[in-house]
Amino acid sequence: MDSEKEIPESTLTLPISRIKKIIKMDSDHVSCSDSATYLLGVSTELFVKSFVEVASGNAKIENRKKITYQDFSKVVRTFDNLAFLNDTVPPTIKVRDLIETETANANQA
Repeated sequence: MDSEKEIPESTLTLPISRIKKIIKMDSDHVSCSDSATYLLGVSTELFVKSFVEVASGNAKIENRKKITYQDFSKVVRTFDNLAFLNDTVPPTIKVRDLIETETANANQA
């Protein structure tokens, strides 16, 4: 697709204008063609769809109809190609366990 041609936004769920705003938030951003913006939108939607499908599979395995944070966290920890999300979607920690860990660390110091 040539950047001069109109991109069929109706095939995307994400609005092209929102994608362009996100791209412009990058301080190193110079410019992005319409076709590259469209490609980012399609890629993002495919990524989210895949992520949700795998998390949904985890919920179904556990006989649940609701996807939880723990399902997404498990997906991130299971698949190496999602390791870049480790800091964004860490495993949850119970408050009691966190307090015990902090207390143990304070006692060692």
